Amino acid sequence: MAILSALASLVLTASAALADGTIDQSQALHTNGAEGTCGDERLAQIVNGGLTGALDRVDLHIWRDDSNATADLHVEIQTALLGYPTGTALASATVPLSNVGTDSRTSAFVTARFDPPAMVRAGQQYAIVVLESGLTCTQGYWWSFVDGLAYPGGDALSHSGGSWFYLGGDNGQDFAFKTYVDTSFPSVDIPNVFPRLRVDGIAQTFPGMHGSVSKDPVAEASSALQQLGYRPVEVARLIKDVAEAGDSAEGIIRKALKAALR
Repeated sequence: MAILSALASLVLTASAALADGTIDQSQALHTNGAEGTCGDERLAQIVNGGLTGALDRVDLHIWRDDSNATADLHVEIQTALLGYPTGTALASATVPLSNVGTDSRTSAFVTARFDPPAMVRAGQQYAIVVLESGLTCTQGYWWSFVDGLAYPGGDALSHSGGSWFYLGGDNGQDFAFKTYVDTSFPSVDIPNVFPRLRVDGIAQTFPGMHGSVSKDPVAEASSALQQLGYRPVEVARLIKDVAEAGDSAEGIIRKALKAALR
C-alpha cells in the first residue's frame, strides 16, 4: 500500500495549483434519450485515454427532473478492466444540485472537477461513473446518450441488481461526455501503479483470504473474481491461462488480475 500513499501525497501536494487540463476524449452527441439514476442504479461510460497526466475534469450532458430533490450529483473516475468499471475509485467529485439544469433539450454540459485528480495514461481504459442517487425516477438525474457506436473507445453501461450491463444491446450506446487531462502535472510511473492498485485491493476486499489455505482455490478464486465484476466466461479464461497446481486462491487472483491488465 506504500505506493498508494506516495501517489496520494503527490496528488495532494500539487492539487491546489491544478487548472483545467487539455480536452482529451469526447462524445458530444445526445440525440436519442437519457438513462436515469433511479434508486440504486449507477451509470458508466468506458473511456480509452489518449493523454498521460492528471484527469481533473469531466463534462457530462446530464440533467435532473424539476422536483424538490435534495441529493447532489456524485461522479467517480474508476479503473476499468475488460470493458467494465472495477469499483476502484481514482478520483471523485460532487456536483451541487443547483448546478444541474432541468431541461433535457439544453446543449449545456455539466462540469465535475476532481481535486485531487485521477492519474491516467495514454492507452489506459477507465470509467466515468455516475453513482446512485437514491432518488425515485421522478426525481433522479438523467445522462443523455446517442444510439450506436459513436465513441470507439468504450461503451455506456448501467449497474442495477448487482451487475453491470451494456446499454443498447448489440447496437450499443454512448453517453455524452468530455474529459480533460493536465499533461504538465507531476507524474509517477503510471503504467506500474495501476496493476498494484488492483492487486493491493484484494486484501481489503477479501480479508479472510489473505494467508489462508483454501480447500478449493480455483472455485474460491472464481467466486472472488466474479464479485469483482468479471463475467463467468472471462473468469474461466483467466484462470485457465494462469492457474497452476499448488496455487492458493489469492495467488490465482493476483495472477489473473495481472494478466487482465496486460
